[in-house]
Amino acid sequence: MYKFQEKFDIYDTDTTINSVRDAIIANYLGYDLLNWDKHGFDAKKSKVNEFLEVKQCSISSGTWGGTWNDTNEEKALAFSDKRLFTVVGVWKGAHDLQFMVYGQHPQLGKDLYRMVTQRKKGSRSTQSISIQKMIKEYQFQVICPPDKGKEFVYTLLVNYSKKY
Repeated sequence: MYKFQEKFDIYDTDTTINSVRDAIIANYLGYDLLNWDKHGFDAKKSKVNEFLEVKQCSISSGTWGGTWNDTNEEKALAFSDKRLFTVVGVWKGAHDLQFMVYGQHPQLGKDLYRMVTQRKKGSRSTQSISIQKMIKEYQFQVICPPDKGKEFVYTLLVNYSKKY
């Protein structure tokens, strides 16, 4: 881990783990250009003009979903762009990817925009959207990593919420 941190000049452990996770997910989804900077989207496909925003959550958290921190109106609306895809990786521990929820839908940007503009005045701009909403309303795909089977992921989803 230290060699990785030195190579990319990332010495904060949380940032390092999130960067590695972003790279793993981007690789699974075919995004070959990674953004190591703090700002901007996480990855891009070099052959087409598609971008990826990666969100992470723990399998042990009470709510599975993506969280957008410090989002402004312009960034929220960007998620309506057909070139911007979103993925939520659900992890067990620091390195065991359980599954991903991936897709693009213009309503995601509209919902984020509404949340940004209707938040309590003076509050931090933090928006959360559940994977349940992503799957049911936005028609995002559930993607199994190579070492997990469909039945395993289906069981996780059903145990989390009988609505699946």
